[in-house]
Amino acid sequence: MIIMKFGGTSVQDATSIQKVYEIVQQRRTRLNSPVLVVVSAMAKVTDSLVEISSRLIASDLSGAQKLMLGIRNRHLEAGKELDLPTESLSKVLSCIDEIQSLLPALSIIGEVSPRSRDRILAMGELASSLLVSGYFNSRGGGTEEIGNWLDSRSLIKTDSNHGCASVDFIRTQQCIDALFAKPSGREGILVCGGFIGSDSANHTTTLGRGGSDYSASILGAAVDARQIEIWTDVDGVLTTDPRLVPSAKRILQMGFEEASELAYFGAKVLHPATIFPAVKKKIPVLVLNSKNPASTGTVIKYESIQDANVVKAIAFKRKITMVNIHSTRMLGASGFLKSISDIFAQRNISVDLISTSEVSVSMTLDPSYTAESLKDAILEIEQFASISVLKDKSSVSTVGAGIRHSSGVAARIFQAIREFNVSMISMGASEVNVSIVVEDQDLPKVVEQLHREFFSGPLNPEIFAVER
Repeated sequence: MIIMKFGGTSVQDATSIQKVYEIVQQRRTRLNSPVLVVVSAMAKVTDSLVEISSRLIASDLSGAQKLMLGIRNRHLEAGKELDLPTESLSKVLSCIDEIQSLLPALSIIGEVSPRSRDRILAMGELASSLLVSGYFNSRGGGTEEIGNWLDSRSLIKTDSNHGCASVDFIRTQQCIDALFAKPSGREGILVCGGFIGSDSANHTTTLGRGGSDYSASILGAAVDARQIEIWTDVDGVLTTDPRLVPSAKRILQMGFEEASELAYFGAKVLHPATIFPAVKKKIPVLVLNSKNPASTGTVIKYESIQDANVVKAIAFKRKITMVNIHSTRMLGASGFLKSISDIFAQRNISVDLISTSEVSVSMTLDPSYTAESLKDAILEIEQFASISVLKDKSSVSTVGAGIRHSSGVAARIFQAIREFNVSMISMGASEVNVSIVVEDQDLPKVVEQLHREFFSGPLNPEIFAVER
């Protein structure tokens, strides 16, 4: 079995869904394998559902209903263009209408609990997967198993941390084993929504933004998939963002650890958690383009890919926050770093990069923190240390297998960007990553000059595509 995950732009309208059907059938025939299709919500639908929750909290029922009507009409229009049978289209609309009926009550109380918010957000994936499944079924003509719909909530089991639930892999495996134990379980084409699961009480949960990629990897690992395909709107993983560097190259193959670092430190192609279940089973992950299915994309393999050009790509995060903490009172005292970590952990503030000395710590913060939580953390830290908070910074990560053990790489990095001020350096914790922090305004030139340094010369055609 192969897993094929399609993002929001790949299922954004009827034409896109028709293209998805063609791609799935071609891959199914070419690879001679049953397929499990995982889909995201239609493009921008999740954003609208987030806005609906905000309108309900503000008791703006009419605004929420207007947005929901727009979502309903969009799915209705796509269903009509796809010439969906009445029964299939009714299932799509019923899924949306169920949430529509909840809006008045939520608006009256002016509060959307995390559990209710998950129920609202899950509608995007449920509706899109029903739409895709209905179209696949209509094309199958009842002659074979095409487009059988699966409810992801009955497959992916999680805890009750609504909004960013953690997967219970043991229960998930049990549920999937039960499904695929049936004679028809591994035949034809199956369709389900990504991003969603359910807890032990069968309440709907979500895996966090970008969780559809993660869903595909979870399901792929559970069924020992032949490969996991992430279909998006770019030709694969590139050496950097082509909006900053138009000459960015496509990476033909790379290792899991490299891909993981790229995703975590800013590359937008993959969700950071996507590949971990696949790593465990050594299942290759392919990143492909639904708008250009002829492209071979990028293959992410279990093994590290060694190359003379040790740097594979440059990732970055913009508009980040950096904090510097200093306390001479902690000289020679144990627990300085632990005290800081505990304070941030208690407020769910995640640290990306860190650089330390005996009495000083510099770190960058994941942007998911709230202003109030950071303010509280600062007040507590100020009881034993001085702290400064610097905004409008960017982190730049140079990623490649064995980078830490390759002589001269760090020198080339700092020589290439010698005209810019570097606020922080993080190197050594990772075998594949050297990260720096610079002013956000300098970010475009820093990335451009680093890319020129590492990718302007001859490149291995087995690692990098030559068409860009």
